[in-house]
Amino acid sequence: MLRLFTRFYLLMVIPVLILFAFFDPAAWVLERTGHDTFMEQMEGIFTLIEDQLREHPQDQWPAVVDNLKPVFTFDINIAKLDRVALSPHDKKRLKRNGSIVKLDHRAIIYKAVENSDYVLWLESDVTEEEADSNYMQGPLHLLNQRLSTTPESQWPEVAESLNQRIKLGIQLLRRDQLPAAVNANPRLDLGKSVEEKLEKGLSNIYSHTPDKSWVWKFGPIDERNFNRQIEIANWAMPALTLALANLLLVLAAWREIRHLRKVSRQFGEGDLDTRVSLGKHAALKPLADTFNQMAERVQHQVENQRELTNAVSHELRTPLSRMRFGLEMLATTERPEDRQRFHQSLDHDMEDLEQLVDEILTHSRFDRPSETGALGKQAVLPWLEVFLANFSCAPFNIPVQLETGSADTGLIAAFDESALARALTNLLSNACRHAVSRVEISLVSENKQICIRVDDDGPGIAKSNRERIFEPFTRLDDSRGRESGGYGLGLAIVARIAAWHGGSVSAQKSPLGGARFELCLPTGELEQ
Repeated sequence: MLRLFTRFYLLMVIPVLILFAFFDPAAWVLERTGHDTFMEQMEGIFTLIEDQLREHPQDQWPAVVDNLKPVFTFDINIAKLDRVALSPHDKKRLKRNGSIVKLDHRAIIYKAVENSDYVLWLESDVTEEEADSNYMQGPLHLLNQRLSTTPESQWPEVAESLNQRIKLGIQLLRRDQLPAAVNANPRLDLGKSVEEKLEKGLSNIYSHTPDKSWVWKFGPIDERNFNRQIEIANWAMPALTLALANLLLVLAAWREIRHLRKVSRQFGEGDLDTRVSLGKHAALKPLADTFNQMAERVQHQVENQRELTNAVSHELRTPLSRMRFGLEMLATTERPEDRQRFHQSLDHDMEDLEQLVDEILTHSRFDRPSETGALGKQAVLPWLEVFLANFSCAPFNIPVQLETGSADTGLIAAFDESALARALTNLLSNACRHAVSRVEISLVSENKQICIRVDDDGPGIAKSNRERIFEPFTRLDDSRGRESGGYGLGLAIVARIAAWHGGSVSAQKSPLGGARFELCLPTGELEQ
């Protein structure tokens, strides 16, 4: 779950950070939705202001801008770059691109003044349509200032030169060159601007020169309402980015879920070899690993049960056959001594069956791992001493010697007393059955485990059989050299009990010359 949550969180945060780090939605709207004219107009206004600034030393530029503020319908400001309230990233963009657009309730257009450390910016609600066309009031003031220092005969040339440099569609016309509707508009005679509406939200703006002998024409000017588009861009762009990122995550997770569902169906239909295969970076990789671990355990248990069932069926045949034979002989003999002998044989067969059933049930009891809370945590050596005091190697009369050291008294493990007692009883009975004269039991601590070692001086176990002897119904009577009896479940039960505790059991060569069985349990509480 942590991996899935982390991936989901990163896919939400990273795209938005990238979006705002390298992309300005407001500028995108102004540049990509058919409003390139607006940006050209802003560049033209900046050019007029810069021309005015270059007529003065740089240290006077803030004062020049202050003098221009009253004639503009929007705020105009200037400051050195290091004093402008922009983020370091925006300042880099400004240096790289020359201008940037920000949106904070209204549009703010920043423009770096060439060959200086100064930045000009205009703050205007560009979304508001100016009914009286005062939008061009500031640029008109600057143009009229330019004409005031130029002979009238050169005005058309000045206008043409400005038109080539500034993308405002500047023309200087006589009254008789104006459209009839504009020429007849009384606002023009009052010194106010007149707007001529065109198609697609464009317009031309007309305004007299101060002496009213000429008329400035600007256009086409884009005065469309950008408010809705810009606001939508600032909210929709991150939302679309998040939606796309989440879609990619959902699609990837859906493919993984489909694969997991397919494998689960196959496993449920009996294909126990099937497994979930996902890449190591897949969001559902932990779930896939858990499923595969579960599948391994289920397959192992099913195979064990199948083998156990086959083995039990085989083992039951011998005592059942003997019992059938005994019953048939009882039915055909009249001699008291024969009947008594067959009765005794049937009793022995019944005892064998009871022993077999008891061992099968014990073996099955420890089929699943234990729960930590079910195990008691205690010192091993005192418990082991009490256990050995009640254990007897009869009928073999082999002494069992406990070898301990001073460090053994503090060894603590979490274990079930009855289960561990059953495991040690099986190991010691096996050692007594095959020992010549000596059985030793010792306690050691290694690799965060507590190990109980049972050694005998018998014939030992061939290396090739040291793992196989822990399989159910495995008997090595020929290799051990003495009649051992039993059904071959004793050591399999020991292995199950060790695994049930989260430990292990192994067979080795003993320093005494025979076999060594080492039963190891984790120290402290078990980790599931």
